[in-house]
Amino acid sequence: MKKIPTPVLFLGLLVILLAIILQPYLFKEADIEVDSVSTQLQSSDESSEEAEVITVTVPTVGAVVSTPVVVSGEARGYWFFEGSFTVELIDLDGNLLGQGVATAQGDWMTEEMVPFTGEVTLTSEQDMKFKPGVVVFKKANPSGLLENADSVSVRVILN
Repeated sequence: MKKIPTPVLFLGLLVILLAIILQPYLFKEADIEVDSVSTQLQSSDESSEEAEVITVTVPTVGAVVSTPVVVSGEARGYWFFEGSFTVELIDLDGNLLGQGVATAQGDWMTEEMVPFTGEVTLTSEQDMKFKPGVVVFKKANPSGLLENADSVSVRVILN
């Protein structure tokens, strides 16, 4: 059996240690907000003392998803317009891979939490097997005003 030289072994262990330490930053993009700890998400312009605006049940953070991507959860009634809002699937470069609609499963004309379900169908023909992606839940914004825009994101793995 051949003995591995100490400097090579040390270098290998150093590379593995750096990969473990830097892993959370390897797939991070500055323009994509990803909550990698919890699917209890808050609006980006609300303080942490206020109630959640959306709770995503499916997909969970880090879930392996395939097309169509099924989404479900609860959102405050003001997150909807005419009972729906847009859900997008993007890659980590911000490229749109698919789009769909989440639909309220109850009376959405309230400030209370309203259950929703939906599907996102891939529109890209790229091979996305086991690549990271982000499901973006976009608050309905019929006015088009930036101050009314909001979104929350969940990181997933595409299959």
